[in-house]
Amino acid sequence: MAELRTFVFTDLVGSVDLKSEMPGGSDAERDMAFVTQILTPHRDRIEGFAVDFGGRVVSTAGDGHFLVFADAASAARWAIEIIRSHETHPLCSPSGTQAAVRISMHLGSPQIDPRDPHNFIGKAVDYAARLNDFSASGQILISRAARAILEDAGLNGVNFYDHGKRSLKGIGEVEVHEMLFDGRPHQETRRTPKPERAREWTTNMGTIGYSKVAGLLPDGALPESTTTKRLTRLGNYELGELVGAGGMGDVFKAKHSQFGRLRAVKVIKPHLVAAGQQDIVKRFYQEIKAIGGLEHPNIVVAIDSSMPEDETHFLVMEYVDGTGAGDLVERFGPMSIANACEIARQTALGLEYIATRGMVHRDIKPSNLMVTTVASPHLLSTGETPTHSNEQPLVKILDLGLALLVGDDHERLTRLDHRAMGTAMYMSPEQWRTTSVDIRSDIYSLGCTLYHLLCGKPPFFDSELRPDKAHEKGKVPPIRGGKEIPRPLWNVIRKALAKDPQDRFQSPGELAEELAKYSVDNTLVALVSESRHQPANAPTLQGHASDTLAADGTHSDTLLAGRRLGSSITGSPAVTRRWLWAAIVALVIAVGAGVWLADWVSRISHRFEASKRDAAVFAAATSADNVGREINIRFDKLIDLVDSRNKDLPGDDSGRSFQQYVSYLNQQSQDESLPLDRFQPMWSPLRDWLKTEKSRFDQRHPSESWFVIIRNGTQVARAPHSQSVGNNYAYRDYFHGEAGDKPEGVTDVEPIKAPHRSAVYESTSTQRLKVAFSVPVYDSPNPISTSKVAGVFAMSFDLGDFTALEKDLLKGKQVLLVDLRQDEIEKEPKRGLILHHSAKDLANLNKGGKPARISPELLARVNEALQSGEKDKIIEDYTDPLGGPSHYWCAVTAVNVRRGKEEVIPTDWAVLVQERK
Repeated sequence: MAELRTFVFTDLVGSVDLKSEMPGGSDAERDMAFVTQILTPHRDRIEGFAVDFGGRVVSTAGDGHFLVFADAASAARWAIEIIRSHETHPLCSPSGTQAAVRISMHLGSPQIDPRDPHNFIGKAVDYAARLNDFSASGQILISRAARAILEDAGLNGVNFYDHGKRSLKGIGEVEVHEMLFDGRPHQETRRTPKPERAREWTTNMGTIGYSKVAGLLPDGALPESTTTKRLTRLGNYELGELVGAGGMGDVFKAKHSQFGRLRAVKVIKPHLVAAGQQDIVKRFYQEIKAIGGLEHPNIVVAIDSSMPEDETHFLVMEYVDGTGAGDLVERFGPMSIANACEIARQTALGLEYIATRGMVHRDIKPSNLMVTTVASPHLLSTGETPTHSNEQPLVKILDLGLALLVGDDHERLTRLDHRAMGTAMYMSPEQWRTTSVDIRSDIYSLGCTLYHLLCGKPPFFDSELRPDKAHEKGKVPPIRGGKEIPRPLWNVIRKALAKDPQDRFQSPGELAEELAKYSVDNTLVALVSESRHQPANAPTLQGHASDTLAADGTHSDTLLAGRRLGSSITGSPAVTRRWLWAAIVALVIAVGAGVWLADWVSRISHRFEASKRDAAVFAAATSADNVGREINIRFDKLIDLVDSRNKDLPGDDSGRSFQQYVSYLNQQSQDESLPLDRFQPMWSPLRDWLKTEKSRFDQRHPSESWFVIIRNGTQVARAPHSQSVGNNYAYRDYFHGEAGDKPEGVTDVEPIKAPHRSAVYESTSTQRLKVAFSVPVYDSPNPISTSKVAGVFAMSFDLGDFTALEKDLLKGKQVLLVDLRQDEIEKEPKRGLILHHSAKDLANLNKGGKPARISPELLARVNEALQSGEKDKIIEDYTDPLGGPSHYWCAVTAVNVRRGKEEVIPTDWAVLVQERK
């Protein structure tokens, strides 16, 4: 089955007017000013972000660009960043007119232009191009197929609007959809396409957009660098050939000018540190700080770097004369069991080390594992030249700079906004859904890598499912081709590839221990040596798939501390001592070993204790992020439905939208001559519409109920329907937003004017405790200042149903959600209501008018922890507030809701993650 690609077209809106406003005494001078001040920086953004999101600029025509991406989600993220960049850093004419872009995208199977192997042709390309004719300034139009894929991807904060059908020249009648983000409303499209202009499209020869994804670049093409080509020296390092190009930086082979040592120098891309992008520079130096503190034989070692105030930002690392594990497979075919397991074993040792530092690599794959050889310090005598017999294999994990620092900002330091991370064929199921993963995600990726080394391709390479669905649902196919995999080893691979993180190995060290027995008698030294002697035209691209290259032991500043990384050392000296001396020596060794063992046990105990504390902190932050994201999704949905102008209310023949219908009901309620038996039937179209929309939404994000209340407080629709319809709820906090319910029967209150998360209340329908998320419905789409609130639209949640908290929760931990605000559920002011407990049934505990709470003492400690200035904090000597053992760790994190790119709304909710000591 042919793989789909996403084709994207974009150009500047009103470029003719912009050119006319540029300085100059002639058209030629104005055109040159336009190119210099508008077109060139715009093109830099197009091409730069294409690199970041794994795309490629196929061709250009003036201010028009044609791009291809491996998947729709990456293309969508690219499009959002392009529009944001023009809004936050506008390109303007001297008179202040801002350049704006429009974008369109469609999916299809790539068809290579027979006259130009770098270009694409076909109906799918024409579809995307014709779709762009209808787009307006700042608008992203997509096909129905693209929308289906993006809806399934579940991009955070992204919504869609259906513009109906348009006639595309050469394509026919098609549905046109708009992709919305950052809470912005939809805008009207062009009703008719712009007049066609003949354009001379120039194909880019594979040097822009450096993705190595199949189909985006011709086979064997190595991209040129986006770092200035005139750059030949940085500090003490003379830059040589480009050896790698990635999303954040280019990697050069370099030599120290004084010592002559070979190094790898990673230079951050210029467009990432342009004016106003200082946060990227800050993250780059956070990355440097993280890597600089690492020292382990199986990871790349950082040696030097630039300073934040320098003009060019770079990181100096070891350089290895080695071969990528993926390249070894490409050259020599699937590996022997011993060779594959030794590579995976050493990789697991490196992952175990970074896990203890609170890191997750997130991109383990064969091309990120460099295999080299080092001389064994145990076997070399003074002056001896290394040979095959006294060398051992060494695996280096590359791209540690892309690791996620747990306990910092929970964002991958080199990612831009919500960019996808990882490589599809090796990503764990949970990594497709969330950025908050732990080391068990790397274990899954290492399982895929081991499978690839043994089989010659990753597990789901031949699956007809999309990669995310294959990893989520696909059964691991057996390894075929005549190689007999021992049943115990196959069980190890399957455990590493378990869908549920709790069913995998819980640490890389466990996996390394299992693989050790299969690594004996490996021949990696000979294999690496043979790869070094391959002719220059051998079918391989050493290290080009990676951002970084590590160095082999002969050029490394890192000592191996006398460790033996291969098979065990054999041989023993002849016995020349009498048995008495042997006994004395044995006794001394035993005593020394006992002291060492006691110290070792103590250190391991402290490390284990610290690891559990760190894991609890990580779990609390992950849970808080998850529930904050779910809250945001609910507000986004409510706002999107209110703003939608679709005329699709069932049973309403007048063609009114949801907003118009609520306004209509509000107006009818003010007619005192209208009897109730005539007014109530008007509610049915809203009831049917609510039922349909809730059903669609609940397929991905379940909720308890949806309801609409008009301005006088009357509930006019509810899904599911109940006896509460027709009652007045003006006294509820979700209606007026004044921090708690008012006395029942109060009606002289104003409805909310902004999105609101209610205080906890007891439902009159189910008598259960609930929280509601509500938004105002204005009487017209005009600016808020000239409109009035016609009603309130809300959805509710039962306490105990915040299951998003438990998503990706580590094994052995329990999570609580606590409301720190004051409530009056028990008819007197109290705080500390427990909204969710992963191990207790709150529905039963909250019966009888005595809802579950944390104690005043624990509430004070939680507030103290949150006000300490630290993002996360451990509470010692903690006891589960709902009963249980008294010895727990408890990590505390505040829940915040992010609206748009910058706005953060505190919730006065706190996540508590507890684990038994």
